[in-house]
Amino acid sequence: MNYRFYLFYLWLIKAVSLFLRHRNIIWRAFCYLFRVTTQEADMNLRRLKYFVKIVDIGSLTQAAELLHIAQPALSQQVATLEGELEKQLLIRSRRGVTPTEAGRILYSHAQTILSQCEQAKDAVSGARQSMSA
Repeated sequence: MNYRFYLFYLWLIKAVSLFLRHRNIIWRAFCYLFRVTTQEADMNLRRLKYFVKIVDIGSLTQAAELLHIAQPALSQQVATLEGELEKQLLIRSRRGVTPTEAGRILYSHAQTILSQCEQAKDAVSGARQSMSA
C-alpha cells in the first residue's frame, strides 16, 4: 500500500470519528459560516411545551417560574410562535393570559403532538434491540 494513501486513510478515519463525536459543534459552525439560522426553523417542541404550560396555568409569570426560564424569554418564545403562525395566540391581561381561538386550536394540536412524542420516546426506550444488531 502506498505510504501517502495510508496516511490519508488514517487522517480520514480520524476526521470521521471527530465528526461523529462533535457533529453538533460542526453543524453550528456551518450554520454560522453560511448564515443558516436554526432559530428561523418552524415550530419546535420546546415552544409548544412552553405554550401548553402557559395555557394550562393561565399566567406567563407563573409558567416562567415553573419552567425555570426568565419571563421575558418566555414572552419572546410565545412572540416567535405567534410570528411563525402569523396569528395572535394569547390575550394578555392583568389577570393572566387566555388563548384566542387560534390559540385554542394550537393548544389542542400541541397536546396531541407532545403526547405522541412521549409515546414515541417510551416505545423506543422500551425496545430491546441493541445498537450493534
